[in-house]
Amino acid sequence: MLRRIWAVIQKEFIQTFRDRRTLMIQLAMPMIQLFLYGYAISMSVDHIPAVVADQSLDAASQSYVDAMTTSGYFDVIAYLPGQAEVVQAIDKGQALAGIVIPPGFGARVERGEAQALLLVDGSDIFTSQSAYNAASSIAQAHATGVLMAKVARSGQGGAVQSILPLDTRVRILYNPNLDDL
Repeated sequence: MLRRIWAVIQKEFIQTFRDRRTLMIQLAMPMIQLFLYGYAISMSVDHIPAVVADQSLDAASQSYVDAMTTSGYFDVIAYLPGQAEVVQAIDKGQALAGIVIPPGFGARVERGEAQALLLVDGSDIFTSQSAYNAASSIAQAHATGVLMAKVARSGQGGAVQSILPLDTRVRILYNPNLDDL
């Protein structure tokens, strides 16, 4: 039985190498499919539609929102008055993320106690994971920039040992168990 299978395999290899067109198709098609699938199934997510509830309306909060939007990960589609409206916009599918900045954000940044809330629709795993990672890295980069500006203003150079002045909290909506995150 094994000899018959081996004989068929040998025959097929001989036939394949005799016909150059068949050989090219057998070699080229997997490469083309690999390229197309690799292009079509991209795991990077950017330009996430987001709504903003900026309750502070100061330069620090605007700088934070600008940092989020200029990153390319978030596109602000609307400014809303509060957190309830942000959750409602995510509920309705108008946005996949929401940024809530509490009142007194600028003063809290100066004291090193600022917090911002990012609400993410957890029903789309890839988008929520990308939004979470992007928001965390953007917040850290922005906080580092704020800290460096604060150190430069104080004239103490690199001698200041301080905590980053901004902490972003992320809450994933509609995926309470954080499955596949």
